[in-house]
Amino acid sequence: MLTWDDLKLFVLSMSFTALTPPPTARHTRTCALWVDGEIVIGRFHDGAIVTGDDARENLGVLLEFVGDRRAPVLVDLRGIQSQSAEARSVFAGPDAFRASIAVALLIGSTISRVVGNFYLGFNKPLTPSRLFTDPADARVWLLAWRASEPAVGPTP
Repeated sequence: MLTWDDLKLFVLSMSFTALTPPPTARHTRTCALWVDGEIVIGRFHDGAIVTGDDARENLGVLLEFVGDRRAPVLVDLRGIQSQSAEARSVFAGPDAFRASIAVALLIGSTISRVVGNFYLGFNKPLTPSRLFTDPADARVWLLAWRASEPAVGPTP
């Protein structure tokens, strides 16, 4: 039986070592989004002030990535400056649920922790969501959810 530490070492040995957007990432006003293996990653730009319109734009890119399937999503909040109540509502709503099987929120700064806690505490997302400070822990948690869903992208 694999332990949590075994899984974490396995994840760290994979290409997922940094949350640096690749050249193929899609950039919105507030976020870079890309697919890394089985996981969709959204990394908010440093100093991002996220509005409801920004949330809808970011969610639109996510929906393009996943097509008619659902995927695990890692959201890097560490650079975010603020997120409106409308944005949190969009990210917690039915369109986000349609696109994601689970959402790992990566936090680091006090601001990102506050944004993440507001999202979880006040918006009650439809998708299982959890805060993380370690990207490898987040990925292990997401891959456990991934096992219950088909792969990201269009049907082969």
